[in-house]
Amino acid sequence: MNMIPFYKITDAQLKKLCSSKFFQEVFFDAHRDFPYEEFVFRTQGNPVPMIVQMMKNGDLSLANYIEYMLLNGQKVPLKFGTKVYVFEHPVELVYFFNNEHAHAKANKLKKNVPAVNALVAKFPESMIRFKEKFEALKEEKDVEENIAQLPAALTLCVYDKDAVSKRLAAGVNNEYLMEILQKLAQKSNVRVLQVIENLNEKMEQLKEEFPNFKEVIEKIHLDLIRNGCGEGGQIVKFSPILLKGEPGIGKTEFSRQLSNLLNVHAEYIDLSINSSAATLSGISSTYKDSKPGEIFTAIINNDNANSIIFLDEIDKTGSGDGNSNRTALNALFSLLEKSSKEAFRDEFVGIPINASGLNIIAAANNGYIPEPLMDRFRVFNVPVPTPEQSAQIARNIWKKMVLNELPKGNPFDVTLSDDVAHKLGQYKPRKMIQVLENAVAFAIMDQKINLNLEHIQKSINLIEPQNNVSKKPSIGFVG
Repeated sequence: MNMIPFYKITDAQLKKLCSSKFFQEVFFDAHRDFPYEEFVFRTQGNPVPMIVQMMKNGDLSLANYIEYMLLNGQKVPLKFGTKVYVFEHPVELVYFFNNEHAHAKANKLKKNVPAVNALVAKFPESMIRFKEKFEALKEEKDVEENIAQLPAALTLCVYDKDAVSKRLAAGVNNEYLMEILQKLAQKSNVRVLQVIENLNEKMEQLKEEFPNFKEVIEKIHLDLIRNGCGEGGQIVKFSPILLKGEPGIGKTEFSRQLSNLLNVHAEYIDLSINSSAATLSGISSTYKDSKPGEIFTAIINNDNANSIIFLDEIDKTGSGDGNSNRTALNALFSLLEKSSKEAFRDEFVGIPINASGLNIIAAANNGYIPEPLMDRFRVFNVPVPTPEQSAQIARNIWKKMVLNELPKGNPFDVTLSDDVAHKLGQYKPRKMIQVLENAVAFAIMDQKINLNLEHIQKSINLIEPQNNVSKKPSIGFVG
């Protein structure tokens, strides 16, 4: 077959092509009825199956596909009438996008890098937007290929594609739901179970940073060791945990650091604000402004199946006698029972989701929690930090500030003197941070590399009203 470079197409042919219904509906706009497999075969192209599916679904146009091929260094032949012309360079497509008929100049531009760059800058939307989109698609494809090479013990199928197909076949009137279901049909339904390396070292670090959580950490440590006896390694998986204790002892901050050290995503849900079942399990797509719940989102939108779900103020779901509170408890029961969480149902999406990989941490103050719910957790009463533990927490905060938050190359010593640490230990960590931020400035003005009590006291005087300077501050973390 005789291939003719695109720049040799005549003005008349190009004008006719651009005005045709075919290119209005198919080339520039996505069109579901176009036979994309036939086109790909005829042009000898090789897009990944995901791209063909997106084109068939109407998510991408023919022009999107050609640009993707060109940006990846491939020529794209396309039949116009009885002749086949070849796109060889993205710059030709830029002209085409903008109905620029000076196509003869395109051949010269291909050898003129500054001119090409100028043209790309002139039409950034047509060159950059699609490139970013397809780079994201390629990254997603790479992730799927990596998952396929992992041992079965390190993966989890989180939903059934047949169930998605049946849901689509039944008819969907909600556009947002249609978009989600189409993505579920296209994407892999397998997620990775994250494993942890250097477990003992990380658990010791956690004990040092959160000394009043020692009992909790030891339980999590044992669970992680137990789940490391299989072929995959030490999978991040531990039993549901309930942290009880007064406000400000560090329950939320502990969960954040735990997720950081285990290298898993964490989803934080405040049940004192969102106490209905919709927060966890979504709301039916028949309602206005409906959307999926946090559990579905945490599983589907992350590469790992074993994220941490932190449910703050779980005692608020059991207070009062409103229907929303009782329904929230029902959703929690489904999430905590092994048999039901393997087929956790999101009311918006309408298909079962395998939530068995999730790690659940709940936190409560002193409110009422129904006994059947308590029975499904390993309950820990977390104590207020002792004065010595509070001083250690202050040292940890200062070390993190010097290493991670102050400008690199700063002169400060990462250690605090005992008197400064104990002074800071009288405050909650949030107040500790505020005091330290000001104290740093005072130390710089004094040309000191160590903080002293004078710097700390000056900072406290700035933060606290004068009439409250002598007031005894509260102790513990901000939860």
